[in-house]
Amino acid sequence: MSVQNIAEQLSALIEEHRVLLGISEQKTQTLKTGDASVLQQLVRDERRQVQRITRIERERHQQAAALAGVSPDDAVSIEALKPLAEVDERTKLEALQYELIQVMTALQHQEELNRAMLEDAMKYTRVMLSAMQPQESTQYDRKGLAPQQTKREYSVFDSRA
Repeated sequence: MSVQNIAEQLSALIEEHRVLLGISEQKTQTLKTGDASVLQQLVRDERRQVQRITRIERERHQQAAALAGVSPDDAVSIEALKPLAEVDERTKLEALQYELIQVMTALQHQEELNRAMLEDAMKYTRVMLSAMQPQESTQYDRKGLAPQQTKREYSVFDSRA
């Protein structure tokens, strides 16, 4: 195990996160157009991409733990690996760490935007559905005296006329 292997895995993580960021940006465009089938496909692609990232991160974690000489259950940060690296490797690790943070921050902002757009769409849908729901109506008895409050048990989409 070497620091070079960890650097290669960090590079792979950066690339996979960039792909995930691209999917997230596509989701934003799809949410704007409202194409549900494309959105479903993007969510499936996103799930596969997250699985790839998880696999790479698991391998990186195992190699970092082995390199640091700690238990595989212990978390090993890049800061903990820097003393084990040479000067040029340390510089490369710092640059990769910074780049990964940048990509993950951009991804987080993009996903927050998507979440906000989805919440707005859900609010709009709820308002539209509540507007279509039947409202309470007042009905009088045969003598025309006492109004009764009744709730209709069918909606606009009922097949009964």
